[in-house]
Amino acid sequence: MTKNKNLSFEEAFDNLEIIVKELEEGNLDIDSSLSKFKEGIDLYRHCNKILNDMDGEIKTILEKEDGTLEEQDFNDF
Repeated sequence: MTKNKNLSFEEAFDNLEIIVKELEEGNLDIDSSLSKFKEGIDLYRHCNKILNDMDGEIKTILEKEDGTLEEQDFNDF
């Protein structure tokens, strides 16, 4: 995954979408399919890590002094 770790979420997600389309088309040989699948898994994990990190940051921002989370109605934004 070293080549994917510096990608932004948007870049990684776009690349993942391309891989999914390539796999769905079914025109790849078995070795290429496996290689694309592995790359897709790496991209998925990278995107997931970014989202989990952001979730942690949001919870930290919203955490009250007593450790509970502030309720936010995001429909007001």
